[in-house]
Amino acid sequence: GWSSSLTGWQPRGLCYCAVSMQLTGVYTVTQSAAPPEIQCTCTIQTADRELTAAVYFHMLQVDDAVAVLYEPAGKVECDIVFFHGLQLIGGYQNAWQDTWTSTIGRERVLWPREWLGPDLGTARILSVSYDSSACKGKMNMTNIGEYLVGSLCWQLEVGKGRPVILVGHSLGGIVLKQVCNMAKKEATWNTILTEACKDFCSNIAGAFFYATPHAGAHMAGLADKAFSLFGGGGPVLEYLKVLSEKAADLNKDFRLQFKDTLQPMAVYETKPTHVSSDQHCGACACTR
Repeated sequence: GWSSSLTGWQPRGLCYCAVSMQLTGVYTVTQSAAPPEIQCTCTIQTADRELTAAVYFHMLQVDDAVAVLYEPAGKVECDIVFFHGLQLIGGYQNAWQDTWTSTIGRERVLWPREWLGPDLGTARILSVSYDSSACKGKMNMTNIGEYLVGSLCWQLEVGKGRPVILVGHSLGGIVLKQVCNMAKKEATWNTILTEACKDFCSNIAGAFFYATPHAGAHMAGLADKAFSLFGGGGPVLEYLKVLSEKAADLNKDFRLQFKDTLQPMAVYETKPTHVSSDQHCGACACTR
């Protein structure tokens, strides 16, 4: 309840905080609900006492679709959005943070929050979550696109008056393109999302694709056959197959709609990489 009194902080219902409060000369109350991530201190002067509060902000998933990894204390001058990739084995619920977490010695570092955020200083960093399960996934690409466009463009106002940088890994690069395509179409319609989508599309400054199989991957076809023994693969696998018509249509729409405004960059492997089972992302030969 004290976040609105902090200079430069603009509460938007995105934060979960644990507050340690001390009423000077009276008593101390400590209420801890999450490990502190960002600490601020503020002093509240009331009629008969002074209240000092140490306020801790913890990163929080805004909804099931988006998590705020880093929010600058001052004005946000750029939005950076990370899209995780395919989850070949297991669920996708933690992929929004596990994908971008590196292990250094015994320490696990969520590097967009710990390194990129402080280095840039004025960028808000977001990470999306979507059903990327290769086996028994439920959401198709249209569902995923609608879901993310609403959260990013409408709820979080990504790109409103500032540049947007999109980063996709593996399947996340395809989802990134789907979000751009759907936002572009929404921007031409007269809906509640129109203006927000116009801002988003007109301010995309860059798109980075890491190990994204734009033309499909043979592994996807093999995985689909293997998962047929367990009820079939998830709908997103169709976009990863070689010669996929759906992926071809998605790529064509992306090129046509953003060919004059966006210069994408692709990063991919050129040499085999030996990985252990806990390092493999499941969709390419990279390590985290």
